[in-house]
Amino acid sequence: GGGRGRASAVLSAREIECLLLLVHGHSDGEIGQLVGLSVRTVRFHLGNAREKFRATSRTHLAVLAVAQGFVVL
Repeated sequence: GGGRGRASAVLSAREIECLLLLVHGHSDGEIGQLVGLSVRTVRFHLGNAREKFRATSRTHLAVLAVAQGFVVL
């Protein structure tokens, strides 16, 4: 089945938006303010992205997103 390769194919638009800002160093609160979401909702989207990337932490998620070429610094 799908979802075993690059996670970018299965990320929602909101997950992508939050992930990009995470990689660029923003806190959950800052991400929420920038995209108009609550901190709880930001954490929900990042948690979903973390599961899809099979990342063990937020930092691991950011590293994987960059390593896979999904986010360019």
